[in-house]
Amino acid sequence: MVEGDSYRWKRKNMWFGIIFGLEGMLIAAAAAICGSTNHLDLFVPVMALIVSAHFFPLAHLFQVKIHYISGSLLCLLSAITLLTLPVRVTWENHQIMVWWTP
Repeated sequence: MVEGDSYRWKRKNMWFGIIFGLEGMLIAAAAAICGSTNHLDLFVPVMALIVSAHFFPLAHLFQVKIHYISGSLLCLLSAITLLTLPVRVTWENHQIMVWWTP
């Protein structure tokens, strides 16, 4: 029984690493695409969307149902930010990148 548990944890850890590796590669690709297309202002909300989406495979992997809710709410927040808020606002003499503020 102990060997079975050890095998399952090794397998889960392997998938955990794959999920985070894929997340890192997607963030790097998003940075490269946003930078090369001169739309760096999109990077933070796109990165937030990628980070939010990683909750879904982790929820399945670790059988934690609240990760589905967390992922959904964070994806929704990223999408709302992209679709409704302006990229930047001017306050007095300062320009603020709205999409970059948490």
